[in-house]
Amino acid sequence: MDSKQIRQALHDKGFTYQMLGKQLGIHAQTFSNVAARRASSYHAAEAIAKALGKSIIEVFPDVPSYRHGPQLRQDAKTKAAKERELAALLNS
Repeated sequence: MDSKQIRQALHDKGFTYQMLGKQLGIHAQTFSNVAARRASSYHAAEAIAKALGKSIIEVFPDVPSYRHGPQLRQDAKTKAAKERELAALLNS
């Protein structure tokens, strides 16, 4: 779905980005940016999908990182930590 389709589908269900933001403590602009693919947030994308009664893949089929769930962010943190560990070992 593109950003206009997402906004319209939310409107059809009686929801807005402001309502999503209020429930989750996320600025409404974040949802707009995620819907328009100007920003990436699994949490915001998942909330949009749930509000629409769809899977995240149905709403954002063109965003590969959403296929793997939020663990990618944790994997990136783990990788960064391992890189620091390796750098410390090599510099000692």
